Amino acid sequence: MADPNPELKHLPSNSLPEGAPPIVVEDPQHLEVFALGDNTAVLVIEERERETRITQPWLSAQDDNLARQLVKTTRNLYLQPNKPVLIQLCSLQTALNNALEGTVIAGHMMTKAVHRDDMPPLADDVRPRAMNEGEVASFLRETEEGFARAIMENNADTSDWGDAKVKSREAMHAVAPEGGKTPGHSFLIVEDNKGEKVAVLWVALSDKTKQSFCYNIEVEPRKRRMGFGKKTLAIWERHAAEQGAISIGLNVFGNNLAAQSLYAGAGLFIATTLYRIEK
Repeated sequence: MADPNPELKHLPSNSLPEGAPPIVVEDPQHLEVFALGDNTAVLVIEERERETRITQPWLSAQDDNLARQLVKTTRNLYLQPNKPVLIQLCSLQTALNNALEGTVIAGHMMTKAVHRDDMPPLADDVRPRAMNEGEVASFLRETEEGFARAIMENNADTSDWGDAKVKSREAMHAVAPEGGKTPGHSFLIVEDNKGEKVAVLWVALSDKTKQSFCYNIEVEPRKRRMGFGKKTLAIWERHAAEQGAISIGLNVFGNNLAAQSLYAGAGLFIATTLYRIEK
């Protein structure tokens, strides 16, 4: 007779349970495998200096009890004072998303498929141009500073200013190790028909995934709420199509509801959510 109240068990992680898809694990990540009755779950764990990251979760069934116990066990195993746990979930992980309801959302990754025969119309009052070398250098400095401020303002991150600057610097180096000369990266200025700058755009095409990823899109403060955000998104999508991208994607902080609304209005949807658990 089956146990009416089974408990989550920690299993050996040297092999994946039956039915689990291939999971890529890179150093210093490691696998953790769990079972609840006949159901199983797999997590990829990465211990970082300031946080623990959990990615690629797989559940053999979208079982609410399994998800709740998995979240509880995750807290017990990995949560430490001043070292939060961040869990990245795709939108299809309904049980885990339900179990984490009410948890602070650090951010979302939003995406959209690119179809060359179904492009958004380009506005006739804006045009993009490539930044020159000096503009790129200045832009990258401002972007690093701005990202540090965004980390401080994001209610899911309690970093002090020093930590925020370190995180911003590390993130910038990770995505653009050669700065403005990093292969595949495009740095654009969007101008109106008077030649005035209305927005900036930094995107990069992945050779592997063929996704054009946006690292920064920003409308000039005095040009906001005038429709230039939507027009710049259309420029990005067409630029991505010209480069051979099959999708576009970007990250947005969980507390930036205005940006989320703008991107959703342009057809992007939430592909993954990053939850932040802390004591």
